[in-house]
Amino acid sequence: MPENVEVIIRGLGIENCFQAIAYGTEVAEGKPAPDIPAGGKKLGVRAGNCVVIEDAIAGVTAAKRAGMKCIAVTNSHPGKSLEKADLIVDTLEKVDIAVLTGLFESGN
Repeated sequence: MPENVEVIIRGLGIENCFQAIAYGTEVAEGKPAPDIPAGGKKLGVRAGNCVVIEDAIAGVTAAKRAGMKCIAVTNSHPGKSLEKADLIVDTLEKVDIAVLTGLFESGN
């Protein structure tokens, strides 16, 4: 829900860190439909130039169906069930700009 996102963003004090915010309520079909990339559309960015960070199987499926790169975090599901992602991690602590850039350089 947009209200939940707004509360979290305000609570973290990061409201000014985003050029666009997309909500699940803005798409006709939710996960795993590939029309989830509303954020990319708001920014005018092609799906192939976007990275989705997900912890849900349906979210990984949606990202890949949309043609986006996907990093899956294993906090909700084991890595085996998230294997369609481009990268599977246990934590985002080590995901930096080099890792993100590597997603596009690896030819995946």
